[in-house]
Amino acid sequence: MYLATSPGFPEGVQPIGNHRAPIPIARVLVRYRGLGRASFRLGQALVVLALFVAVLAPVALPGERHPPLPSALSTPLARSLSSGSARTPALSTSLYLSTTDGRRLNRMGCVEGQSSARRGLLDTLVVLDFGRPARASHQEGTVLIRSGFRPVWRIRNAVLEYASGFIRCTSDHPAAHLTVAAGTSNWGPHVTYGHGQAWGRMLNDANEALRGSDRSGRITVLAADDIELNWNSPAASKRWIRGYQSVASWPYLDYGDAGSCPPFGRCAGGWSVDDVWWVTWGASRAMPLPEIYTNSGSQAQQWYRLSLYSYLRHGRRMIIAGVLSQRRACNQSLNDPCTGMNNSPSAAWKQLAGLLNRDRRTAQAIRWATDIGYDR
Repeated sequence: MYLATSPGFPEGVQPIGNHRAPIPIARVLVRYRGLGRASFRLGQALVVLALFVAVLAPVALPGERHPPLPSALSTPLARSLSSGSARTPALSTSLYLSTTDGRRLNRMGCVEGQSSARRGLLDTLVVLDFGRPARASHQEGTVLIRSGFRPVWRIRNAVLEYASGFIRCTSDHPAAHLTVAAGTSNWGPHVTYGHGQAWGRMLNDANEALRGSDRSGRITVLAADDIELNWNSPAASKRWIRGYQSVASWPYLDYGDAGSCPPFGRCAGGWSVDDVWWVTWGASRAMPLPEIYTNSGSQAQQWYRLSLYSYLRHGRRMIIAGVLSQRRACNQSLNDPCTGMNNSPSAAWKQLAGLLNRDRRTAQAIRWATDIGYDR
């Protein structure tokens, strides 16, 4: 999510719109419903509280069946990305980018590498958010925050420069590994099958470029998609995903929300719970990296319920790759302190891990925790 209006968005539109609601009481309700953007009647607050209490017991809904607990993780993809620890993982810094300049990206990668080396980390995840999908001059790309359009080839080069900076500044720590995820979103009119394909080919090219280099074995490049329920329809979001996985050899991380989903009512924006499940985990290349921003724990409740839904309705456990917080971005913002939505990274991880691991049907170790901010 962005915390300020970006070039390429209509005048007056705030891309972080589902962090805001039109009147103060609605804003309060939003913060405790998991960031749905619609205005709510005051009476709904009582329903929210009742549902919040009800969800504390992990019981099946009417008609739900409990499939046998799987003895192993369900796919090679899940196994490769779920080797987490029972302890809070070491924190990394993800970035909303306003540039693809190679020298700047190399320096940013070096800063993260120095941090990893100083703390002796062996496993780091960073999401680089390149903004919303766009097309210009017959090229697929994105509109960055405050700096306009970039084609996918420049995004690929920026990711590789970031990786080079990380390698350069961990030369004395050759066991350090970086997973860098090139992120876009489902905002805007160009969330298309063709853009998804272009993003998938870019990821294939980036990982191919790493083969045989001094970065081979130390860097993995994934895709990432900030899928927000109020930003676009499930149909458009799924088209992008189908385009991506028609060509991509690598997973994408969904670092979006589950706005207004159970236990806080119906999912926002015309989405169903199954739609959210599919873009997060049901698609063949999907892995969840959910936003856990709310201090109240409402978003952790939603993602626990979505994980339980996966087990009950689809017969397989949802493996959550990590958690995303936004305290850095909130601290950098001059006009929005993110009251009620500025979880610390450790609190975000503990909220979700605590809920998941009190229930054998969803219990798991969460591998990563990353906090997102601006590249300034």
